[in-house]
Amino acid sequence: MLDSIHAAVTGALSGSFDFLAQMDLMDFFSNTSKFIASTTGKIKGLVLVVATLCGVIVGAMMMFGGGVSQKAKGWLMWIIIGCLIAWGAAEIMSTLKSVSGF
Repeated sequence: MLDSIHAAVTGALSGSFDFLAQMDLMDFFSNTSKFIASTTGKIKGLVLVVATLCGVIVGAMMMFGGGVSQKAKGWLMWIIIGCLIAWGAAEIMSTLKSVSGF
């Protein structure tokens, strides 16, 4: 009697939890790897766009000469430093991802 009840309950529940095996959300390391890859790609793309836009603005400021040109030269140094920090952070994330085996 107990065997038939056990078989019935097992048969009824066996299809109920199949979705857990197929859920990609349960695979923490796979999701972390995808997140790091997409985030570093977005950071690098954003840095490239912002650097280009800032370069165009600084170039236009330098063309006007005078005090604006001096201000543009100061901005240019900080733009380059900011871009190097942001790009470096993305590269560090990519390197840690590949080294850690994610």
